[in-house]
Amino acid sequence: EPHKIDFMKYDKIDYSKDKYQIIINDIHKLTLKELKNNCLELSLKKSGSKPDLIKRILIHKLKLSYLV
Repeated sequence: EPHKIDFMKYDKIDYSKDKYQIIINDIHKLTLKELKNNCLELSLKKSGSKPDLIKRILIHKLKLSYLV
């Protein structure tokens, strides 16, 4: 029943050890040049803005293409 759910316990989840969060954080730390090189290594299009490159890499690495 919804009124019995303890939402406070979800605030205590530590996502820093989550493998997906680690990948996302690592990608966001890269420079534009590193992102372009990463795209080349993954055979992805290397042109576009930094957010576009991040999105492309994350879709590839997290296998999210079925959602797009």
